[in-house]
Amino acid sequence: MIVLSISAQDGDIEFLNDNSSFIIEDNERIEQCENKVAYYKSIGNFKEAYFHLRQLKKIKDSLLLVKKNLFQEEVNSILETKSKENQIELLNTQNIANEETIKARNTQQFLYFGGAGIMIVILFTLWHRIRITRRTRDLVQRKNNQLEKEKTRAENSEKFRQSFLANISHEIRTPLNAIMGISKILINSKHSKEQEKYLDVMYISSKDLLVLINDILDLSKLEAGKVELLMASFYPKDIVDSIIHHLDRRAVEKRINLISQWDENIPELLIGDAGKLKLVLYNLVRNGIIFTQQGDVKLSATLLSTNDNQASLQFKVKDSGIGILKEKQESILKTFVKVYEKESLNYDGSGLELPIISQILELQGGSIQLESEPGKGSTFTVDVPYEIDGFHITRDGEELKDEVAIIDGISVLLVEDTEFNVMVAEAELNSVIKDLHMDVAVNGKIAVEMIQKNQYDIVLMDVQMPEMNGYEATRAIRGLDGATSAIPIIAMTANDIQQEIDKCFESGMDAYVPKPFESKELVNKISRLLAKKTTETIA
Repeated sequence: MIVLSISAQDGDIEFLNDNSSFIIEDNERIEQCENKVAYYKSIGNFKEAYFHLRQLKKIKDSLLLVKKNLFQEEVNSILETKSKENQIELLNTQNIANEETIKARNTQQFLYFGGAGIMIVILFTLWHRIRITRRTRDLVQRKNNQLEKEKTRAENSEKFRQSFLANISHEIRTPLNAIMGISKILINSKHSKEQEKYLDVMYISSKDLLVLINDILDLSKLEAGKVELLMASFYPKDIVDSIIHHLDRRAVEKRINLISQWDENIPELLIGDAGKLKLVLYNLVRNGIIFTQQGDVKLSATLLSTNDNQASLQFKVKDSGIGILKEKQESILKTFVKVYEKESLNYDGSGLELPIISQILELQGGSIQLESEPGKGSTFTVDVPYEIDGFHITRDGEELKDEVAIIDGISVLLVEDTEFNVMVAEAELNSVIKDLHMDVAVNGKIAVEMIQKNQYDIVLMDVQMPEMNGYEATRAIRGLDGATSAIPIIAMTANDIQQEIDKCFESGMDAYVPKPFESKELVNKISRLLAKKTTETIA
């Protein structure tokens, strides 16, 4: 340990360390010299005083030199110590820096290794997910391929079903058209009283068969979601009168009273699908007659309400028949069930009509309700809205100045390959059109040739024929030169499927009449087409 002391009075600098004994001796010698100088001065011996004063000076110089050397050594020691401390501090700082560097390197290495580990985990996860994604994609692809196959199979099945239904419809309706037409011709011609009941049975049975075929086709259309509403103006009272007229013979045969009641407040002319309304009411009245052995079947029509141009109608079909079992009343409008089995009771009926009726009414925004008690009869209530037609149009069969052509004496080309259907068409048209001239072509190719050679007012075109069908023949006619290409063409086909009907219009036909046909409907369409042609010619 070194202590540096500086006196403020004499400016002496003192150093104290472990080897300072010689300094103490010099101080004693200085003190002795000073005492001697003082003594000799006091006795007046200035020579001795001067001598001792010089000795004092030499001692002090020597002491000062020693002190300087010691000071220098101590300063150098301090500086060296400071330098070493600085070096140590620098080394410590470097060590700290090195430690920080090492820590940073360790941290960096940890981050590198950690990052590498994380990357490995991420890569493994991605690889795993890619495998799962590939498997999922392959699975989805297989499912899509399977669904595509199922879709293709379903589409092919639907096409096959539509083709099958079209063919079945055509094959059944074609002979049915002949049976109904010939039976009606025989009924209207002279016959014995005994023959009349057989002719009635023939005609009614063929009508029932037609209803059943229509039910099957309507069911198919409903399942495929292809039922469309044909919105047009119609007279609702004509619908009711037509149903009563067609089913009255069956009611008379069973000795049942068939009654109709009409609300005169119902607008005369409405806009809607008249065919769907007729189908609904016809089936309900027909079922009422089937399940009634005695009593009445009543069809009533009432106006529920009117709002702006809307009219809500209610139709009720009430019978006094066997009624409907309670456990079947809820499901009978939704599923295809029979009221009673044939084995237990002798009643016919397909069991198809009520679900079809319910779905058809839903399409029109209507509804049907049932009230029934076994043994006391049933009441079906149909509510359906229609738009009121505020414009006046002519009734079917009425002849007004410019709206319906005079068709007596017209020339018709009938394109039909079935002999029985030719017989029916000639008989039906000759019974309602005076001075009718009719030619027959057994296929489309002959029809095109005859149109080029002769002049006809209208063409009645069958669809399915050998060599050239009705679609091809119509396109060929539309491709001819001059006014011949614009001749009105009415499709007369047993295919009552919308897809087939659309093909008729796409090929260039002007109207469509299904087989078996009603002569009134056919004549009305002939009249309207000829009236339209006359108007266009004048214009």
